[in-house]
Amino acid sequence: MDKLFTSLTSGDPSDPVIADRELHTWGRTIMVPESTSKVAKFRFDDLCGKPLSAADYIEITKTFGTVFLLDVPKMGLDLKDKV
Repeated sequence: MDKLFTSLTSGDPSDPVIADRELHTWGRTIMVPESTSKVAKFRFDDLCGKPLSAADYIEITKTFGTVFLLDVPKMGLDLKDKV
């Protein structure tokens, strides 16, 4: 996944990868661990392990055309709240 992320983000030197980009929505700040203006990369717990709402996810998809989600665990009943 890291190689794919790099291949999508290394083509435009005017749009570098930024660490810990702040995305503001509904008075909250969502931290995007790594992103360009079009591509973002999150770990599962960064997105699904925090108290975010549907509006937050919509804002992420409106901002970034491609979103990578890493370290997705095998889902069981113990993680149904994160699904």
